[in-house]
Amino acid sequence: MGGAGRAIASRALNLSALVPKADESSDMREESWPLSTHLIVLALAIMVPLLGLAGFALRSSFATERAAAFESTQRMADAVTDSLDREFISVKTILNVLAQDTAFDRGEYRTLYDRAKEGLKGRHGNLALAGPDGAMIFYTRYPFGTDLPPPRLADDVDRDAGKTLSPSLTNLFTGSASQKQLFATVVPIERNGRAAGWLHFTMEPQELATAIAEPALLPGADYILADGAGKVVLTSSKMLASPDMLPASILDAAKGDFGVFETKVGDSPMLVSYRRSALTGWTGYSIIPLAAIEAPLSRLWHDFLITSIIALGLSIIAAFLFSRTMTRPMHELMRAATAFGLGESAPLPHSTLREANLLAETLSEASTTLRTRTDELRQSERRFRLFAERTPDAIWFLNVERDQMDYVSPAFETIWGRPTAELTGMAAWSETIYPDDLAALGGKLELKPSDKQIEYRIVRPDGSTRWVRDTRFLLQASEGQPGVLAGIVRDFTARKEAVDALTAARVEAENRMAELEHLYENAPIGLAVIGTDYRIQRVNDFVVKLSGKPPESHVGQPIFDLLPNMQEAAEGPFEELQKTGRAIRGIEFQARIGSEQEARFWSAHLYPIHGADGTVKCIGIILEDISAEKLHQRELARLAAIVYAANDAMFSASPDGVILNWNPAAETLFQYSDADAVGKPLSMLFPPRADGEHDALMRELKKGESSRIDTELRRKDGKLVPISISLAPIKRGEETIAVSITIEDITERKRSEARQLLMNRELAHRVKNSLAVIQAMARHTLRSSPSPEAFTKAFEGRLQALSTSHNLLTASQWEGAELRDLIREQLAPSGAGTGRLKLSGQRLTLPPGIATSLGLVLHELATNAVKYGSLSVPRGRVEIAWTVDSSGKERRLKLDWREVGGPPVTEPAEKGFGSTLIAHSGRVTQHFDPEGLHCTVEMAFAEDAPPLF
Repeated sequence: MGGAGRAIASRALNLSALVPKADESSDMREESWPLSTHLIVLALAIMVPLLGLAGFALRSSFATERAAAFESTQRMADAVTDSLDREFISVKTILNVLAQDTAFDRGEYRTLYDRAKEGLKGRHGNLALAGPDGAMIFYTRYPFGTDLPPPRLADDVDRDAGKTLSPSLTNLFTGSASQKQLFATVVPIERNGRAAGWLHFTMEPQELATAIAEPALLPGADYILADGAGKVVLTSSKMLASPDMLPASILDAAKGDFGVFETKVGDSPMLVSYRRSALTGWTGYSIIPLAAIEAPLSRLWHDFLITSIIALGLSIIAAFLFSRTMTRPMHELMRAATAFGLGESAPLPHSTLREANLLAETLSEASTTLRTRTDELRQSERRFRLFAERTPDAIWFLNVERDQMDYVSPAFETIWGRPTAELTGMAAWSETIYPDDLAALGGKLELKPSDKQIEYRIVRPDGSTRWVRDTRFLLQASEGQPGVLAGIVRDFTARKEAVDALTAARVEAENRMAELEHLYENAPIGLAVIGTDYRIQRVNDFVVKLSGKPPESHVGQPIFDLLPNMQEAAEGPFEELQKTGRAIRGIEFQARIGSEQEARFWSAHLYPIHGADGTVKCIGIILEDISAEKLHQRELARLAAIVYAANDAMFSASPDGVILNWNPAAETLFQYSDADAVGKPLSMLFPPRADGEHDALMRELKKGESSRIDTELRRKDGKLVPISISLAPIKRGEETIAVSITIEDITERKRSEARQLLMNRELAHRVKNSLAVIQAMARHTLRSSPSPEAFTKAFEGRLQALSTSHNLLTASQWEGAELRDLIREQLAPSGAGTGRLKLSGQRLTLPPGIATSLGLVLHELATNAVKYGSLSVPRGRVEIAWTVDSSGKERRLKLDWREVGGPPVTEPAEKGFGSTLIAHSGRVTQHFDPEGLHCTVEMAFAEDAPPLF
């Protein structure tokens, strides 16, 4: 090819890169932009960054202004809180001075009142002094000495001040007298580490306004001072819906000690700053609508956006007008190229754009070459199509760059059972591949040639599959040009299925043979094959290990030499099997094999092995060792007899709580028969409201572990029975198959424990009462005794009287003492026996408390009678009568003591312990008659009575 030819080819290649093919033009138009768009984008690329920088600078300025507003609102909140702290410190200092004044310690409250009035002169508020119990001593709002109402201050503040002994500031409260909103500075008067009194300086919120320096506010901003509960104390704001309480949106957001946040008050967005006072717990707020901050900034943004839009619009219009001078020749060249592609002629434009003129010359030269090549290509394509339409293999061509099929031969429809129109590219092809094979290929067919032939299955529309072999290679026109992937697909399903079937059959046969061989040799039972002459042909490893002989030594030996005891049991079945050709099962016998010391129980199963003519050629023997089963059956029978005869309720349940069996003792205890209980859930024995113990019982059942639980179960009649339940697992290997349950009725044990507990408590109570009585007796006896010897004698006598009463009560297990026995035992040491003691009254059992008290009274009366009364002379006697009055709300005992035949008596000038004891025993009347003492004692007939002292 000459120089002119090479120039034309070069220009044609350059042209092919610029001018799209007819079938690609629509796609390229969608992906590319016109020149006017590029120029507009260029204008935007210049203007947008400039406007962006301007906007960023403006945004930074806005951020600075906003931060300044945030900082200003925080300073406003700090100023409010600092003013409150200064006022609190000033008042606290004055109150601390008054709290240290010694006039309080001396009780000179009028002096402290005058000093308080003088010290707080010029301050709006009133001072109250309260004692440690909170009772108000004086209040400077009223003249000294005025009756004061109870103070209404916050209890929690007083309580906290009492704990920490630190001054504090209350929240707002309503005054009891003025009914106005007040707050108070509370200072405890500390003495010896405790609060000896309180100083309360109360003020109205508006009186605090002069002390709170109003901060310099931003335009539109307000301040708020709130107490610890969120109540508004002072405010310059009129934006609050409730002037007495901060909105919940502000209280929920102000959690720390200080901060700035945005929230809504009503429907208005607000910027809120706050600082909480560490001294008082009150909080200062500043609040400003966000609109007041952002309105100037919004106007600047609006002006900037209008200016930016105008600048961008002018740039776009200029770019569009300039692009029209460049796009006109390009459009004419495109129309000429389209005509050349259709084989037509068209005029080429000439313009001032150099690139457009060069493109026109190249396009003219290439059109001539294109017509020649097109004729040659049509001839080659006609020959290829003739070949492709006659071959049984599917031939295809794929445009790699676009993943689009350029050509698919008709054989595709025969192999795939689909129209060729469905094969649009590799993605559509991949969807027809069998899922498992597609996964082996990486999930899709790749757009590249394969190093070897690929074999996979395809799925036809009817669900059937075909095996195909795919061979691919790459066709490339020249370097740098997009290639074409070509391929040939052959259907080899029939051959593949035949080979696979043959291979699978061979492998299956080998596997089965290996499995049978392994199973035969390693079976945990004895296996043997004998001939019809009963001689061994083969045994497995189980039989070899039992006999202890080499495997080959068994071949040819009679089976009855190996199993001597089997002959009697199996000889008849052997003959029957050979006649009938049917298997015989379950021939049981006992035999020793090899060197075993004890005979085992065996079960033999016989089965025929037929020859090709259908006759029995050999006999197979299966030997099962059933010794453990036999022993287990015997053990089960023994255990069943034990369970059936047991006195305790015994049964078993599954791990999920279903009753499996039920012994007679269980029927007696729970009143359910065996038919009523077996198969029912154990929960039928639970009370209606089963507690945690029954939940624990079900958990123990499921765990299958030994345990013991004391609880209550319900009988069939609904009565609850206290029981002790023992659980023991029944296992098969590691698996728990059931749980053995033994139940002991512990009703009597529970009753005994309750009685013992009651007796222990009663004993402790009686011992405490007795010790209290003894202690009181010792104290009063010592006080009335002139000498240690007299104390010892009197105290021992009273102890003996107390012991006598206790002996009578102990004999009745402290249920009471009979009155006659009590009188006789208490008067026995005084010599009031037969003839000197007359008793009259009904039989009466006294409760323990009455018996103890009355025993001591009788002892004192008897002692006085021996010393001074009727028992001090031989002819004297004592007459005792009693009655019980049950007409009132409580029963009352009336006991009448009368001394007869003794010396004249007079009322003692001084009362000793005995007289004091008698006087404290109840309603007592004593008459010191000349013929003897007459004493009447009335006592409430309570079940028990407290000690006398």
